[in-house]
Amino acid sequence: MASFMQSLKTGFQRVAAQQREAQLRAAAQSAEQNSAAIGRSAHDFVASLTSFVPQSLKMIQGAVSGAAANPNPLNWTIGGVKQGMQVFIEVYGAFCIGEVIGKRQLIGYPVKKYWRG
Repeated sequence: MASFMQSLKTGFQRVAAQQREAQLRAAAQSAEQNSAAIGRSAHDFVASLTSFVPQSLKMIQGAVSGAAANPNPLNWTIGGVKQGMQVFIEVYGAFCIGEVIGKRQLIGYPVKKYWRG
């Protein structure tokens, strides 16, 4: 009877070990699929950023060359003014983001830490 119980226990342990291995294999396969999907998403995001930058540079070049060719404001078109304003807003937005990053806070500079009055 004891040997039967021992063999039954060993059989249950084998089945449990096989189930754990199957679960681990399924988890590893799911992790591989998820990492591949994340890699594709990251690649698509970087590709969208790199395709955006040349478009912005072409737009800036067009606005600057248009303003240089037409220095008289009476000869400007509505489209040219819109394009110039868009370029100005993009450049000003990049400046503001750089200021926030440089200050490491949203409003004001941290003068209290450095000022001794």
